[in-house]
This record gives sequence, structure tokens and C-alpha cells, in this order.
Amino acid sequence: MKNKSLFTIVRASLLSNKALSAMFCFFVIISFVLIFLAVGIIVPLGVNIETRLNRHIINREIVIEMSAVVSEEEKARRLKEISEIEGVIDIYENPDTLSVEETDGLLGEGFELDFVHKYFNLTLVSGRTFDESERGVALVPAHFSGYNPSLGVVQETDGSTLIGKTLEFEDRSGNTNSFEVVGTFDTLDPMFTGKEVLVPREELLEIKDEFLEAMPEGMYKTVYSAIVVTDSYKNTEGIYTKIEKITKAYRQKLPYDVESFNAAFFILLGSTAFFVVLTVFGFYMFLKGNVNARTNELALYRAIGFNSKNLFRIISGEHLTLTLLSIVLGTGAFYALAYFMVNPYLYSLLGGTYMEMAVDSNPLFGLAVAVVYVVITLGVTVTAVKRSEKIDLTVLLRE
Repeated sequence: MKNKSLFTIVRASLLSNKALSAMFCFFVIISFVLIFLAVGIIVPLGVNIETRLNRHIINREIVIEMSAVVSEEEKARRLKEISEIEGVIDIYENPDTLSVEETDGLLGEGFELDFVHKYFNLTLVSGRTFDESERGVALVPAHFSGYNPSLGVVQETDGSTLIGKTLEFEDRSGNTNSFEVVGTFDTLDPMFTGKEVLVPREELLEIKDEFLEAMPEGMYKTVYSAIVVTDSYKNTEGIYTKIEKITKAYRQKLPYDVESFNAAFFILLGSTAFFVVLTVFGFYMFLKGNVNARTNELALYRAIGFNSKNLFRIISGEHLTLTLLSIVLGTGAFYALAYFMVNPYLYSLLGGTYMEMAVDSNPLFGLAVAVVYVVITLGVTVTAVKRSEKIDLTVLLRE
């Protein structure tokens, strides 16, 4: 069969079955868009939960404490025993935070000197970060608010306007320390409250020691605190149980119900997988029913001398044309829905939060779905052609 003859037959068949062709295209477009959207939402949600919640550094940290009465030898023994626990990758001294007030009133009240935790990926917004060997440098929140007692108002501040300025902070002991602002950081991470001024950890340890020395004896309980870092959040609970047998320990928690997020995600993942399988199976059944309904047409082609190869080219040419056209239209519909409806809705729910996300419009997945549809189309066509070889041509006489 010549290509020109094939094109003519396929075109005639499509035009003679306009209603059926339109229904087929509509089903493929809808199913393709729904599958693309479902996966486009579940993928970034899963990435968010795994990378931003499960793998957050807080879920890999265990804080240990030892009172001042513990001897240096005993402290060293405990630290060595903890370091030998399988899964522990680091132990470093924890200065904790120190409440301070900015003496010039530029920041308002209620700030704390804090440090950048090891293995934590701080999101820098402007300026630069600092090296832990530096002194007298600090990072401030990109945007923050604080009550200014001299003005009697809550003032909003853009942290980038402070880059290059030197701020002086006073703690409750009366000690003051000056820091040059070198950059700003994003406070969307649940580790931050938006009231932290980040300084080098070693410097904060020195400042904390000076603070304790200046305070009246007995006002603050002196303890040694350290942070134990594990290799994986999956091992943290088991390691924590072992550390509790060695010394006092506790775990910090994210302000999210991570277990509920994980449970909801797996339920949604299972539902999405079931929906995708059901939709693909629906496409298969719809296509199979469409081809099976044309038994008489296949018998007619047989009667006028078409062989199996000819029939395969006709049926596959017709349905591949409809399938590929529908996928192209479905792709356009997907991007339109994602851009104008789904992403704005997701932003209204999660925009400006730590869990902000948008539909994942990975074209490779769309291509994978298209390939699956094409393979199903070819498979159904081959089956139909083989079955047509057994058609009793007298069916045409009965018609």
C-alpha cells in the first residue's frame, strides 16, 4: 500500500467517524492532563517533605548536657563513648543563644545572638556569609520587625540596608559586643524565628563565657552543652536512645507534625498511583472498545484484499494520529491549567512559607506518558489485526 493511499484511507476513516474520534481525543486529553497534574503535584510535595522536613538538620541533631560537677576526665570519657556510636558523624560544643538588645535602637527589642549549625544549608539573601574563623561579623534576617521603645512603635526593617554597618549589642550582664553586618539570610526555615543575629560559633562561645562570668554567682546553672550530629534522620532515634544511657540528652523538634506529613504523603502517593494505573487502564479499555467496534470495517478491508500489514498501518495510523494530536493538545491544556489555576491556588495555600511549591512541569514525564499511550495504542492495534485474521467474512453478508 502506498503512503498516499494510506493517508487517504486514514483521513476518510477519521472524517466518517467524527463523533467517535472527538470522544477519543477528549478522553485522551483529559486523562493526560489529570495524570500530568497529579504527578506534577505529588513529586514536588514529596521532595519538600523529604528534603525540607525529614532531612532537616534538626532531625539529625541530639543535644547533650553535662553539669559542672562532672569532671573533665568523665566528660571526655562520655564524649568518646558517644562518638563511637555507629551513625554519629560529629560532636561540637553548643553555645546556645544569648538574648541581647541593640544599643542604637536600629533593630528594636527581643533579638538573640545565634550561630550557624554545622551541616545546615543557610539560605543567603544578600551580601556574603562569614567564615567561622572570622570575628566581629554577623548576618541579620532579610526582613524583620521589632518594637522600638524610643519611638513606641513596631518597626519593619529591610536587612540589606544594614549591610556594612556596625551594630552594638548589650546582654543582660552589661557586656557589649560589636558586629559588622556582612549579609542577610532567609528566615522561612523553621529553625529561625526572625529574631536571630548569626555570628561565628567560636565567638559566641567566648561571648557566652564572658556573660556567665559577669553574672552573679548561682544565677545561671553552668552546664556543658554539645550537639551530636547523626548520619541520617532515620538513625537519630536509635542513637538518641543509646546516648540517653550515657548522659542527659534531648532532641529539638520542628514546628511541624512531620509524621502526619509523611502519613498524608504516602496516602496521597498511593491514591495517585492507583489513579494513574486506573486512568491508563481506562485508556486501554476505551481504545480496545473503539477498535473492537469496527469489526465490520476490518472485515470489509479483508474482503477487498488488504492483508494484516495493511490493516495495521491503517488502524495504527488513525489512532496514533488521534493519540499524538490529543497529547499535544493535552500538554497545552496542562501548562495553561498549571500556570493560571493550580499554581496560583498552591501559592494561596503555601506561598511565602517554608513549604512553598509549584507544579512540577517536567517535560520528560509528559514524554514518558506519551510513550506509554503510544505503546498501548500499538499493542491494541496489533491484537485487533491478529483477531481480524479470524473474522468470518460472511458477517458482511449478514449486514
